[in-house]
Amino acid sequence: MEVGIAFVSFPLSVERLQRSVYTVAARDEQEPGMHCGTVAWFDAQRGVGAITVDVSGAEVSVRSTQIDGGGRQSLTAATRVAFTLLDHPCGPRIVDVFVP
Repeated sequence: MEVGIAFVSFPLSVERLQRSVYTVAARDEQEPGMHCGTVAWFDAQRGVGAITVDVSGAEVSVRSTQIDGGGRQSLTAATRVAFTLLDHPCGPRIVDVFVP
């Protein structure tokens, strides 16, 4: 499987770059807990939104504090993201949202 990155707008460490390529290329089949999805909506003023999980199609809420990378504090609708999905007594939780 070939994966290429044409342009990176913020500095990445080698480990971070490998993680982004691994997450997008391998998805959740090789790394349990990691998933890919699409931002359904995000309200930057409130710092909350929802991501649609590719595997299940479920829409799970996300907070701006969970966004990882480059000082980003908001997401744009229809953006592809990778994230960790955790089980919680109140329902699934998204953590470590990464925008490749």
